[in-house]
Amino acid sequence: MSNSSEALTSTPETTDASEIARRKEKKTKKEKKEKKEKKEKKEKQEPPTAPSPSGAPEPTIPAASPTMVDDANTNAEDKSNKRELDSPKPAGPTKKLKNSKDRKVERLEKAKAAPTPKKEHVPWTKEEDARLMALEKAHPKRWSVIAKLHGGKTKTRRHENDIRKRWTTVLDPTLKKGGWSKEEDESLIALVAKYGAKEKWNSDIQRELVGGNRTGKQCKARWEFALDPAVASGEWTEEEDASLVELVRDRKGEPITLSGWAAIANAKAGGKRTNKQCKRRWTKTLDPEREMKKEAAAEAKD
Repeated sequence: MSNSSEALTSTPETTDASEIARRKEKKTKKEKKEKKEKKEKKEKQEPPTAPSPSGAPEPTIPAASPTMVDDANTNAEDKSNKRELDSPKPAGPTKKLKNSKDRKVERLEKAKAAPTPKKEHVPWTKEEDARLMALEKAHPKRWSVIAKLHGGKTKTRRHENDIRKRWTTVLDPTLKKGGWSKEEDESLIALVAKYGAKEKWNSDIQRELVGGNRTGKQCKARWEFALDPAVASGEWTEEEDASLVELVRDRKGEPITLSGWAAIANAKAGGKRTNKQCKRRWTKTLDPEREMKKEAAAEAKD
């Protein structure tokens, strides 16, 4: 009885083991078959290889089926269409990129077409002059630093060029003012003969002048109004007076500025005269309304 029960219990275990082995063998055969099919398919799709140097016969390559050709053409068309959509061509001729020279010319043309408004002159105050003198003493000739400290964070602060000009032409304590000495005049004549009378006033002539610290504006004015041998300094002739009267009348009563007197001086007939000489000659001698103007000025004072 015990033997029969053992036989009954062992039968299912043996059956399960054989079934597992059979399934495993079947799976192995299926995998081998799939591998073989993949290998054959890959060999059919590979391109022909070059003939071997040993002279072995070339493998035969099967012809591509119509289905494979259609699929390849369709893929190529899809790729080309996608490329065209991604990068569309601009309509019309392509615009040439501008180089730095073209951009510079364009900026100059725009500036000529629409010139920037002239900066309004703001007079210096006593407080500004005092602050500038104190800052220059603390930071000698460091104009960028002085400009930042002078105006602070205000929008109306002075530019460093304005500050330097104010110091060198007005506030510098070493700047010489007043009459010119004989030594200064002789030095100025020699420097004008060396550098000419049209340039170098604010550079070489000012720096090399002997006898005192003068500005370029002072040197130019001294030469043009006192030392230039081409400027007439004697009595005015009748020709000069007549030419001056005619040029002033051409202004038709408009107020004449300093530059206007300079233009009159250049156009006047006769000897060379400066703009100040022409203005003085007109206001002191030739102006027919000078007496009326004197009386009006005297009444305004009273």
